[in-house]
Amino acid sequence: MLTSRLTFIAELAKDKRVLDIGCVNHTLSTRQAKYWLHGVLRQHASHLVGLDYEKDPVEALRQEGYNVVCADATDFQLDEKFDVIVAGEIIEHLTCAAKLLECIRRHLLPGGKVVLTCPNANNVIYFLENCVFGHERDNTDHTCLFTPTTMSVMLQKCGYRALSYHFVAQNLAFYKNSTRGKLIAHGMWGVQMIAGTVRPSLCRNFITVAMPVP
Repeated sequence: MLTSRLTFIAELAKDKRVLDIGCVNHTLSTRQAKYWLHGVLRQHASHLVGLDYEKDPVEALRQEGYNVVCADATDFQLDEKFDVIVAGEIIEHLTCAAKLLECIRRHLLPGGKVVLTCPNANNVIYFLENCVFGHERDNTDHTCLFTPTTMSVMLQKCGYRALSYHFVAQNLAFYKNSTRGKLIAHGMWGVQMIAGTVRPSLCRNFITVAMPVP
């Protein structure tokens, strides 16, 4: 069980050529924080390119000196390839994950790896929310949810091999502005830590590391 996806992904990206898909991370308001994935990758990768479909934030990042491009995650063509391609909290927003994986395959160097992070459909918080509300209180922009089992099947059908899965119980209180929101986030994290100690597969998120099948 991991308590930070950033530390894990940063280690995989160390001294590598990296493409970060979805680099804006919904909003630029977190770009100066130590929790911003693209900012952390910038400190560890030997070469980093960011990709996002949100035009204005991408332009703002360019003005700040970031090497970023505006493109659709399911339909992009860059003139370079990478050792590691990261798609953090992206795949659950798409209507066709296979197109994302097709684009990623075209941009991986031989032996390159893809790192996918997403919510875990089996997490204990969703279970408790279903008990209380009758449904999980998920992001309204999410189109699908995965478990390692369904992720493995999708990767196999798209010509990939899953190398490893890592469950993440991360405290997201830093995202919350109100005291109430922070307290709830701390409480949810505490529940995950307790459940995850017994059964890591109950954690809120998981990371998949995979590579194309030759």
